[in-house]
Amino acid sequence: DLGGITHQTVAGFMATGSSGGSMNYDLGDSILAIRLVDGTGKVHVLSKNDADPSKFFAAGVSMGLLGIVTQVTFQCEDAYHIMGSESITTLEGAEMSVYGSGSADQPSYEDFLLNTPLSNGDRNPRLAGYSRMMWWPQHNVQRIVNWKAHRMIASDYNTDTGTKEHFKRRPYIEAGFRITPEVLRGLPDSIVILLLGIIE
Repeated sequence: DLGGITHQTVAGFMATGSSGGSMNYDLGDSILAIRLVDGTGKVHVLSKNDADPSKFFAAGVSMGLLGIVTQVTFQCEDAYHIMGSESITTLEGAEMSVYGSGSADQPSYEDFLLNTPLSNGDRNPRLAGYSRMMWWPQHNVQRIVNWKAHRMIASDYNTDTGTKEHFKRRPYIEAGFRITPEVLRGLPDSIVILLLGIIE
């Protein structure tokens, strides 16, 4: 599933057993068959439905050691949109308890990633269907950058997003993406430190 990570190749994603930033949606679950050529030149077509699917599953984490993947067959699904947000906080102020078992105010990291639906079937807006977390534990930095998103449901669509059929795309752009090194060099140090989120 590429809802959480879109800047990845199929071969790189597959050969490393990546999960795509989600515990709910896995690109590997969508792979039906893998065609590869081994070191002797023999072509192998591996499938989940083989009598012994162990080679199929091994190819999904092989780092290319079983051969060169020449074709991957996917089970496609209907198109969907995601919406999300990013926050920069201290470890204590993070939306999730990175090390602990969680609390009413701060779910465990596992619960945060699983995004268990609420009792009425709605998604829990405090949790993530997709997540990327970067943590800088260094002294005087101690920050967590957390991006979270979810697949949009009917109630998420509004005049800003457009309808599901006429979605108004707003791509994710990381802070500083358009700031060139020349611009950064011209800024005072205090501004650069503030932009990087190092001081409060």
